[in-house]
Amino acid sequence: MGIWGMNKFLKNNEQRLATKTNLSNTSLVIDASNIYQCLYEELYWKVGSEHNLGDVYGSDLVAYGQSVKRFFENLKRCKIEPILIFDGPIDSNETSNESARSRKTKSYKSYFQEIDRIMNIDESQGDWIRLTSRPPTLKIIFRDIANEAGVKSIQAAHEADTHACRVANELDCLVLTNDADFIIYDLKRGLLMFDLFEYKAPITESTPDEVPSIRCSLVSFDGLARAFPGISKEIMPLFAALLNIDVVHSETVDQLVRQIGPDLRRSIKNTSYTQYRIEIILTWMRGRTPPDAINDIKGLVPLDHQAEFANSIATFMRTFRSESNGDFNKELEKIYPSNKVEDGLIESCQTPARFLSGLFQKDDLNSIGRDMIFHRIHYGKPLLDDHNLPSARCVEFRPYSLALVLLRKESHADLSIYKRRIEADRKAFHIYDRVHGEFMRRSIKQTEYLDNFGELLHLDCYSMDTMEPELKMNMLMACFHFNSDKMIRMLDTVRRALSGPYVQEAVLCFMLVRYIAIETKRRPRSLFVDALMITIFYYAASSSHINEDEFPDRAGVERLLGSLKVHSEIKNDKVYGRKDQFIYRRIMHYISELHCAYRAYYLINALLDHVSYRPRTEIFLNSILVFRLIKLFQ
Repeated sequence: MGIWGMNKFLKNNEQRLATKTNLSNTSLVIDASNIYQCLYEELYWKVGSEHNLGDVYGSDLVAYGQSVKRFFENLKRCKIEPILIFDGPIDSNETSNESARSRKTKSYKSYFQEIDRIMNIDESQGDWIRLTSRPPTLKIIFRDIANEAGVKSIQAAHEADTHACRVANELDCLVLTNDADFIIYDLKRGLLMFDLFEYKAPITESTPDEVPSIRCSLVSFDGLARAFPGISKEIMPLFAALLNIDVVHSETVDQLVRQIGPDLRRSIKNTSYTQYRIEIILTWMRGRTPPDAINDIKGLVPLDHQAEFANSIATFMRTFRSESNGDFNKELEKIYPSNKVEDGLIESCQTPARFLSGLFQKDDLNSIGRDMIFHRIHYGKPLLDDHNLPSARCVEFRPYSLALVLLRKESHADLSIYKRRIEADRKAFHIYDRVHGEFMRRSIKQTEYLDNFGELLHLDCYSMDTMEPELKMNMLMACFHFNSDKMIRMLDTVRRALSGPYVQEAVLCFMLVRYIAIETKRRPRSLFVDALMITIFYYAASSSHINEDEFPDRAGVERLLGSLKVHSEIKNDKVYGRKDQFIYRRIMHYISELHCAYRAYYLINALLDHVSYRPRTEIFLNSILVFRLIKLFQ
């Protein structure tokens, strides 16, 4: 959905529409799919032109992880119990698939155009443009930190808005979001806009025994009704439809504004057209019922499009209803029926549908995993990388080929070689990706064989529950051109220098760097690998996770850490040399590949029931520091 300009409208009219309050000792439903991105934007997008171009993609995931952790800590300090609600993968039956595909295709093209503009920014002039393509691992980091903090999470089956509202009404609490669409829903208590939620500085009460609170602004329909007397809750979904260009053509809305605007224009001054349009439509809707308003608007639509208009409005307004998470399991059971599983496994709930449902509930499957499971074409956002090289996402294709083996519905063991090939071709999975600067549909097929592992045609989702952990581990390693012996040797080597979680994270990181080199047949620049090693060492040493016997010159280590700290900060007064378009594109490509490889590893590891270490990129992956070190090395 999306009411164009409504967020700004609420912020610009805070005094008129919202009520200042202090929040503590309460439950709080959080629109998690929105808030994890808001926390990222807060760190990077709001610094404007002070940000260097080299800091845009990948960013400092360490700082992001710390920001997420501080967010949950301050909620706990104020005795606010958060409940995270995440968007789900199932398209609503009320939504037009054709319309959804059209939106995704249009959105995909706009991402490419934006990336092209960013690539041509003159860094020396401090130009800045907002980048909508975020690091692919953000949501994983947010969810992992929430789990560590003991925060309750709910995975909605559909878009989370209706589910979040239902939970908030059941708990009689507020919703925290930065999505103004929530003003449309029938929320008992209302919502809190994240931009007006001052969680960083809780208010300390006068006595130590009193619980601190967070200053915020409460937005509710009651506040809207006070500002626009006579407006009804029932008409709000129509208001949302009119300002959603995927539902009602903008020209129709503009005609409506031109028709009703002259009488109201004098009272609305010094505002943009978008804000003016919202004010005009809300004012016009006072005292009107939805059928009356729809009939008035229908007269502005060409006769041959009126039926389509009425159907679009009706379909959209039906989406404002609560969805059941039972839909989730029903959809999975249709695709992976339990009648193919032994009775003993059914009794112990070890069916593919139950297993995948558990991964969904923990959100251990990213968007491409969901699309694979539900047999949908995947529309992934383009990445900021080097357009002179094959797409950075290519490193994901081998793991995705294995994922399709694990997720296929039927065993191929009884098929002839010829029929197997036909079946594999028929079950190809399609992903939209960059090819020489343009987006194209590419096919990913089930892999038949893994080096150092063997054939895979006898495997499917029905054999996963009975597969030995050692076999799963071998499959995981083989997928990334690795094996257990190499892993043990690398762990022993890294333990000489590092300790704690940095040992496994460093080994995993360099396993993926090696994997990328094999898949792309192109060794990464040594400057990139060196910068990555120093970045890992910096964060390990900063948290006292190095083997001090190997570094007797403690004073030298401290001097090194002090020097690196300056370069790791988002903003500093250092100059990193003139812009080199070639090296910039190439390093962004390496960073993009590493993010993609991490995400692919996370997916395969989850499908293999987390047989290996779960990556925690937020403990060291500061792409800003990596990029700056490479410039310094040059």
